[in-house]
Amino acid sequence: MNLHAQDIPNAANFLPGPPSTLSMKYVNDFADYSWGIDQRSTSRGTQAKSDMGWDLDDFLPVYSSLLGVNITKNNTPNIYQVLEQLKKYADLSIELSRNSYYNKRPYARFDEESLTPDTDDKYANVSCYPSEQATYGWLLSMLMVEICPDKQDEILKRGYEFGESSIIAGYSWYSDTQIGRDLASALMIYIHAMGGFNQLIKMARDEYNTKSSRAGTRSGYLTYESLPNPVKYLPAPPEDQSVLFAYDMNQYNEGRSKRTTDRGKQAKNDCNSSATYICSIFSPAFGKTISQDNTPEIYKLVSRVCQLAGESCSVAKKYYNRLRPYVRLKDPTINPDDEDDLKDNGSYPSGHAAFGWLIGLTLSEINPSALSAIMNRAYEYGQSRTIAGFHWQSDVDAGRLTAGAAFARLHIESEFLDQLDKAIKEFKGGSSGVRGVTADEAASSAPIYTLGGVRLDAEPPQRGVYIQGNQKKVKR
Repeated sequence: MNLHAQDIPNAANFLPGPPSTLSMKYVNDFADYSWGIDQRSTSRGTQAKSDMGWDLDDFLPVYSSLLGVNITKNNTPNIYQVLEQLKKYADLSIELSRNSYYNKRPYARFDEESLTPDTDDKYANVSCYPSEQATYGWLLSMLMVEICPDKQDEILKRGYEFGESSIIAGYSWYSDTQIGRDLASALMIYIHAMGGFNQLIKMARDEYNTKSSRAGTRSGYLTYESLPNPVKYLPAPPEDQSVLFAYDMNQYNEGRSKRTTDRGKQAKNDCNSSATYICSIFSPAFGKTISQDNTPEIYKLVSRVCQLAGESCSVAKKYYNRLRPYVRLKDPTINPDDEDDLKDNGSYPSGHAAFGWLIGLTLSEINPSALSAIMNRAYEYGQSRTIAGFHWQSDVDAGRLTAGAAFARLHIESEFLDQLDKAIKEFKGGSSGVRGVTADEAASSAPIYTLGGVRLDAEPPQRGVYIQGNQKKVKR
């Protein structure tokens, strides 16, 4: 599939906009801004100042240090090339999202100096929705998980910290960083749906294995032991006396007030986590009825992903054993039938939010033209858990990040990729072409792609670097 600029994800189409200054969410944003100012004189502040990069080369020393491999254009050309292309798409996506919403940066709103005053004038009137550093950090980290799965937890932790650093620096609000990371997940759909890009990632992974003297990764479906561990890369649930927990309480009360509305009815229905129900609620946005009879390959993929998403949260649930809202507050949920089964099951992160988001990501890769509608339903599926009273908002937010990390890790597993390819072909009614070049294609007869993932129908018309089969093709 050839994707174009208009297909690049726009956060405004499936995620909420900046909060009103009269909302509790803004109060939380302001509290985080104040926290960030306090951090500036600490070692975390020093890190934040170093993290405030805008170009790809500003981020690479961090990943080089984590991997023990010097990532540069000359030393690791394949890794550099795929990251460079990814950064370009992120820039386009951020710009597109900002055309929909303008959010003034914290330091500019309060007419204060940021942690990096040399760039204050340049960015004072540039919207901070979504956060650049949060988008770049999480996106680059998800891609690096596919290239370097042996370092996945360390990579994801550092990727999360880039967004946190932008809060400390005064360049982003907390809510901007949430949007940035969720947008990054959608960008992963975009790149994987492009013909040829998957082969670039494979070449980068092979290069990393060579440079680090590692053997290739195993094939098959992941088990929960091999999944990224949220305990190691996400922050702990908010403390009781924190403003973030006050925001959790506010969202709980707001959700509770919706239970008698049509949105409440949807939340009650969304308590159903069966593959059959999940398929039914995504079918309208997906553009085709998903069922065991009508789309057996897609249904099989969704069923397996449902299970995997729950497993991705299990370690953190057990580790933190956070009390669910209805248990802590002794307040009934919208669906009492589930309460006994879930009362001893940890609240953080939300498993429902995770598999709703992961299924949304997967279905969007099958049909990327429906990305906005699919991901909007995935977002609302997670939000239903706060309305129903089974989860705090911070649980739901963490669930989406957990799903994004699992989605990245799945893309090095042959069984998942094979089933995804079958699902794509089923959706298209035949050969999909979406997965692009496969490793076993003969180089001489394989399709030729630009570095941007556009398939050419003939020999390249001009000089440059292209991809054919599993090799670079240089037109001189």
